[in-house]
Amino acid sequence: MLPGTWNVTEHSQQGWQHTTPPPPAVVVTSGITIPPIDFGNFYLHDTLKYRTFTYEQLRDASQEKPKKVPTKKIPNATHPWYAPNTANLIEKILKDESGFMQVGQTGKLYPWGKPAPYLHPPKQGDVFKTFNDKKTPYHFNPPGGPQPMNYSNKGSFVLGWKKSIPPKDQNNILIAELLTLQVNIEASDKGHTTPGLGSLVYTWPGPWGHNVTIDSLASFGDKIMTNGVLGMITPMPVNPTDYDSLYNAVRRINLAFSSPVLDDTTTDGGWRAVPMKFKWKGAHSSTEYDFLISVPGITPRVRPTAVAEELPKLYALHQNYPNPFNPSTTIIFDLPEQAIVTLKIYNVLGQEVAKLLDHESMDAGTQDVSFNANNLPSGVYFYHITAEGISDGVDGSLGQKFVSVKKMLLLK
Repeated sequence: MLPGTWNVTEHSQQGWQHTTPPPPAVVVTSGITIPPIDFGNFYLHDTLKYRTFTYEQLRDASQEKPKKVPTKKIPNATHPWYAPNTANLIEKILKDESGFMQVGQTGKLYPWGKPAPYLHPPKQGDVFKTFNDKKTPYHFNPPGGPQPMNYSNKGSFVLGWKKSIPPKDQNNILIAELLTLQVNIEASDKGHTTPGLGSLVYTWPGPWGHNVTIDSLASFGDKIMTNGVLGMITPMPVNPTDYDSLYNAVRRINLAFSSPVLDDTTTDGGWRAVPMKFKWKGAHSSTEYDFLISVPGITPRVRPTAVAEELPKLYALHQNYPNPFNPSTTIIFDLPEQAIVTLKIYNVLGQEVAKLLDHESMDAGTQDVSFNANNLPSGVYFYHITAEGISDGVDGSLGQKFVSVKKMLLLK
């Protein structure tokens, strides 16, 4: 361009709308620096209506079980008919479609070498168990707000793979909302709701950046839920306010395309002829919100498929951490199978001073229990575990028995 003074304007293109409209004309003169000016636009042709479920809807439905009506009870049916409930939706995604729902990251270690936590429910029942349990029926905002998956309700470190994280174990509304988002993304990817939810762009800025896809936002959540536990794993600690920002964003997305009706499904080819091909109707389009836009050409993220988790091969009782301790420590043990566990603390005279677990049923995996010795004097103590494996038999009989004891030192 030749030297001089120029008027710069933006002419709207058909099907596009300004998100950051500039002045009608920007005057620029050669040799003079002007402040940056944003020209923001989004594509209006996304008339698709998407669908999401809220945490409350999945929480309240968590007493449901997958249901199907036998073929013989349906006139002219060629396949069993599956009830259009969220239990059947999650069951099909995880069981029949190699779906993958995970909150947190695998392969991360605490400084003392034990695996950091992540949630990966392999079954529909594990998803619903996270949303709701009988002792504590729902997750809510704990004191201090949303948190990473670092401590249990009892104050012990959460370790490794968790099939479920019910409210009675770790009350954390952010875990519940992130798992709800995983259900919504998988339902969209598998065609049970409108495809493309994960490719929508979240426009509001945050610690994840600016203008990121919902898929990328979920990945950011996975990172800081595991990799940001109080800065112990990454060199730079995560700002505590990042969890509040993440919760607000994920909550907003889960609510955006929800409907008060849960059973508004359709099927391709008629419900009598097609086995479990229900699809929920769309409720809202992205153009209804200023925080979501559809951008043409974004390639959906290739989501991982479910893989078999590696469980401990043997029973083991590990050294408590920290040791010596004052006044709290964490006791860690491995269960290769579901087991009935008793864990007791003894002093040097052989007297029982605490009972941490009393014939409690625990899932296979690396487990952890916190011990607070605030009321005990300094000295040597012993922690003793008894675990009796539950066989696979329908009678729930006990199998292999494991007994072990280790020493720990309390210094006040």
